[in-house]
Amino acid sequence: MVIFIIGIISGAVTVSYKVIREKSRDARRLSDLAQVQNALELYFRDEGSYPNSLTPGQSLVGTTTGISYLTTIPENPRPRNDGNCPDNEYSYTLNGQTTYTINFCLGHNTDSLNTGSHCATPRGIENQACQ
Repeated sequence: MVIFIIGIISGAVTVSYKVIREKSRDARRLSDLAQVQNALELYFRDEGSYPNSLTPGQSLVGTTTGISYLTTIPENPRPRNDGNCPDNEYSYTLNGQTTYTINFCLGHNTDSLNTGSHCATPRGIENQACQ
């Protein structure tokens, strides 16, 4: 009987530990996006447009000013397939020179954001995938 109870408790702890790790990766995703969005706004202020591309692991440096806005563009934390999220990287798209979208996914409900795909734009984070 004691072994049975210990088995149930260890199973519950394992499941809750997995959820805690997934939620911490979601918190990191939101932190990464806030950091990237702040750097993009500084870049836009100084350069007059957003960068043509962002490559995770690379730096974000102004083309005319030479200012380093991000030493390292963050990568989606691993494992990337939490909850309803596929194994994907953050996806940056430049739309004209004055707006961008960054597609990302959250594995769990976080604050006012639902689980699933989301879109970060200069206006903030939308509770839906990028169009």
